[in-house]
Amino acid sequence: MRIRLVSLVVFGVLILVGAFLLLSPLWLPVAGASFAKRHGIEWKTAQADGYSTITLADLRYKGGAIEAELDLLKVPQPFPWLKGLFVSGRPALMTAGNLKLLIGQSDAGKGSSVSLLDQIMETERVLKKLLPYVPAIEMESANLRIEASGIETTLRELRLKDDAFAATSSPVDLLPAMTLRLFLAEGRTYMAARNALDGDEFLLRAFLKSGGGSPEFLVNARAGLGELIGPTEKESRLILKLAGGPESFSLQEFQIRSSWLVGDLSNPVNFNYASKTFAGSAELELVADLGMQGWIPSSGIIKARVTVLPPGLEETDLRFSLNGKKLVFQDIPIAELLCTGSLDYPVLYVSNSRLRLDEDSTLSIEGNGNIDKRELDGRASFALSPAWLERLSLPVLVNEPVSGGFEFSGPLPSPRHSGWLDSLALTVEGMPALTTHFTWQGTGLESVSLEGQLESGKGGQLELGLRVEKPEEGDRIAVFLDKATLGHSDFPAYILQSPVSAYFRMGEQTVLDSIGPVELKSPKGRLAGHYNLDTMTGSISGDHLDLNVFEAWTLKEFPPLIIDGFEFSVETVSPHLQASFDLSLRGTDALVDDLSLHGVGHIDASGLELSLLEGLVGGTRFCSGRGRIPLLIHPAGNGGSGSYSLIRDGALAGNLTAEISGDLLDDFPQIPFLDLFQGSRLDLGLGGTIESPDAALEMTLQRLDVLGMVSDKLDGLVFENVELALTLNPQLLEIQTLQATINNGRVDIGGSVPTEYVQEQLEAGRFDWRMLLERAVLVASLKDFRAAEFPSYLPAYLRPKGVLGGSIELGQGLAFSGNLELTGFGLRPTLYSQPVEQIQLGLRIDNTILHINQASAMLGDSLVNLAGHIDFNDFVDPLYSIRLTGKRVPLLRTTDLLLLSDLDLKLEQHDAKTPAILSGDMHLRDGVLLMDIDPLGARTSGKGLPKPPFFSITTNPFAGWNLDVSLSGENAVRFKSQFMNALLSVRADLSGTLENPVWVGEVRTTEGRIAFPGTNLTVSHGEFYITREQQDTIQLNVNTIGQTASYVISMRIGGNVEDPQVSFASTPALSNAQIFQLLATGSLDRSGVGSFGMYLGRGMFAPGGGREGLLDRISVEVGRDISESGLNTIDVFYDLSDRFRLHGQYDKYDAQNLDLEWEVFSK
Repeated sequence: MRIRLVSLVVFGVLILVGAFLLLSPLWLPVAGASFAKRHGIEWKTAQADGYSTITLADLRYKGGAIEAELDLLKVPQPFPWLKGLFVSGRPALMTAGNLKLLIGQSDAGKGSSVSLLDQIMETERVLKKLLPYVPAIEMESANLRIEASGIETTLRELRLKDDAFAATSSPVDLLPAMTLRLFLAEGRTYMAARNALDGDEFLLRAFLKSGGGSPEFLVNARAGLGELIGPTEKESRLILKLAGGPESFSLQEFQIRSSWLVGDLSNPVNFNYASKTFAGSAELELVADLGMQGWIPSSGIIKARVTVLPPGLEETDLRFSLNGKKLVFQDIPIAELLCTGSLDYPVLYVSNSRLRLDEDSTLSIEGNGNIDKRELDGRASFALSPAWLERLSLPVLVNEPVSGGFEFSGPLPSPRHSGWLDSLALTVEGMPALTTHFTWQGTGLESVSLEGQLESGKGGQLELGLRVEKPEEGDRIAVFLDKATLGHSDFPAYILQSPVSAYFRMGEQTVLDSIGPVELKSPKGRLAGHYNLDTMTGSISGDHLDLNVFEAWTLKEFPPLIIDGFEFSVETVSPHLQASFDLSLRGTDALVDDLSLHGVGHIDASGLELSLLEGLVGGTRFCSGRGRIPLLIHPAGNGGSGSYSLIRDGALAGNLTAEISGDLLDDFPQIPFLDLFQGSRLDLGLGGTIESPDAALEMTLQRLDVLGMVSDKLDGLVFENVELALTLNPQLLEIQTLQATINNGRVDIGGSVPTEYVQEQLEAGRFDWRMLLERAVLVASLKDFRAAEFPSYLPAYLRPKGVLGGSIELGQGLAFSGNLELTGFGLRPTLYSQPVEQIQLGLRIDNTILHINQASAMLGDSLVNLAGHIDFNDFVDPLYSIRLTGKRVPLLRTTDLLLLSDLDLKLEQHDAKTPAILSGDMHLRDGVLLMDIDPLGARTSGKGLPKPPFFSITTNPFAGWNLDVSLSGENAVRFKSQFMNALLSVRADLSGTLENPVWVGEVRTTEGRIAFPGTNLTVSHGEFYITREQQDTIQLNVNTIGQTASYVISMRIGGNVEDPQVSFASTPALSNAQIFQLLATGSLDRSGVGSFGMYLGRGMFAPGGGREGLLDRISVEVGRDISESGLNTIDVFYDLSDRFRLHGQYDKYDAQNLDLEWEVFSK
């Protein structure tokens, strides 16, 4: 008994020890690994954390359709777990890190299509197999991917306890973050999901029946979609009911309501997985108001309809349509959108698909696609207007729509395709009119071939055939140029000799990797080249290249040159260009056929070196040189445009010598412009560094004939004995000498500009001449420019005499100063003025102000002085103040009029906003007016006489000048004629503007006399005047009186010059006829005929009334009758006026008569 008790104790101890050993941290990881491996679970390391937990790292599971990876799992050890289970009732939990879970397809299903339902059932099977052995788990996160459906999401805050599962998912496509719950029961699996965000409702319930028979599922969803359907959506609703099994499913209900999207399914629809066919008859309609949704700025209404047809009704399973008009999508207007088609599984047909952007921009597509085979077969046409090309950020080179079409067929993703672009006129800046058309064909984007032609309006022709190929792997694209012809209608074409390959490296920016070799040949010329990016080497060379072929592609005119030969070899382009070059040019036409240029050099780390430069004419060298510039060239790359940089401490070195001798000009007179530089020599020396340059330039020209190129009027003016000397040092670019003569007149220029500013302009790649002049200091002098040397260039009114000289200085900041002197100039006389002699003009320049000093001239015996200044601070609208003074200045001199005046006039403009004003005084004096007036002449009216204001100047800016001039002169003009004398006084004011002058004033006689044959009338009062009320009319008021015999006769003239009113009166009273006879003869009988004859004698050959001479008034008739003695009668008539005439007669009675006739009435 005792032994049995001891045995039991020993056995119990052994069991306890064995259990302790089996469940201890030392043995459990080893035993657990073997057990887990049998169920497809492995881990990399296992480490016991005392007696509380065991930490497993890098766990992996693979079984059936499920693959899983877990970075960390902490498992409670048995004793603490049992203690929590039986003592506290809360067993310890397993905690996990991050899980990656892939639900794919089982090994049995590989090679066949696996449905989402199959994967869900496989997952359920695995979970039911493992859950009985797994304690409760808490996990940070799990990445879940279901391969068949493409669903991928992140699950957080996972809890797995017994047969229940809970987690929160991240958003998937349009689904929001949701709280998921899964419950595994016998034969069924239940799932519920609710929107995890507060305030929005999204509820989905589903169950999966998997116990016995075919599995079945049922999904119910009723949701308030909220932001899922629009960022500003407040009320929306989705109803969805779906049921089915492994072979088919039924969409039993579908409805959606929102502010911008409405959709309804009319009847349930069944779909069979195996046959891919629908069963039932239903319509699904969707209407979208784009203006109400808040994601994308757009407007318009789109309607879509899908019609499921009953089996046997038509060949197709369903029809669909989509249409919309007057749509706007992100500010892009769409006039019409239309798409109609049908499905006859597996073929989807598109019978009509059209996108119309505007009247000139459309895209139309029709064709079909096989869903199972993923094959397409269709065709399309398109047209895009220039406005749409610009909207799509494409180069706008056309003024008409771009149109064409294409066809496509074959399997995706690389169907076969071919297309064409209709003939198109292009407009490219700097190029002539271009016309192009091309076709293409290819397979997907992997291989595309293109053939095209381009023609220019100047006869250029380009034909290309190329292929573009993109390998499935890698980042390079290959372009093969299979054929190329560059030609011209008048010259032989350059033809590609063999296909050319070019490789481009794709990335953020496309970079040329390598190209070549390329070789184009014509019957006489060749052009070849290649480039390799890996080695950064390449070359381009050619010979006998006619530039006319290339000129056809530009609006510029190329010089008549042929590139006899050139070679440019690139050694590397990084970090800067290193290359060598050799270039020879030769003239092509008769003018420059003997001209050739040759240059050899290289570019390396020390800069650009020109080892040889020479120019020859007919084998005679006219220039040569060599040099080095510390310049580095950085070619364009990585999207840049290329640049250059200077090596500041690099050495400058070089020289250039050129000489054009008289012999060269004599041997080659056909070379254009060579005679412009006859007898010239140039010497250029270069040294120092960029930071401290040292250069000298000397040039001499015996003759430089270029002024005729500036203006035809200067043709014949030639620069002679030109000398130029420049020096350059780190501080200054200095003009030591720049001098020349023009017709014995000498020009000398000297000055300097700081070198740093010239250097800045060079580094900037452009010249700002104004900035350079602001920093420059220049002095220019003119000597001995004599007008006699330039007779053909002077204005006709300027005498060829006088001398111009002076100097002008330019200081920093464009500060001008200097003096100009004109001495001895003269103006030729005109019809109304006498010569102007001894013109002296001294001008002083003070920055922007031109001072007029010592300006004078002689007009006859009168001295005229001019003084003042002109302010050119605003060069367009300068300000000025100029005063003109003089004594007895002849204003007007003709054969019958002399006007002299003392002048004191001023022309001023002190404000650019107001017009200039001409003001001052003109004091008339010592004038003479000679005019032949016959009081008994034909009636003289004012017709043809000038009317006030006598002049008008409409040329701007003179038209707007204001006038304030006073004219005066007492007894200023003496009026003389054979029959009338008077002394005139003037007083008038001239105001208004030069365009609309206003005269107000009078001319009056202070003494005067009118001589009639019978008596003299004295002017007691006479005036001609203009009033402000009648500015366009000269009023008359003249009173005269005289006495003959015992009669006192008075005459009054009134009215105006256009309609003068003349009246006579006498004391004692006489009739007008008697008064006129008394004035004409001095008596009322025939005794005054002799006086009248003397009167006629005084004006025999002078014009009467300023209009007709004596011979114009006399008419003679002979032979009207026969006298008693048998002679012809003679009648002589002399017209005194329109109504009075003298009639002398030898009548038929042989008597001599003289009668005064008065015509009372006229027909």
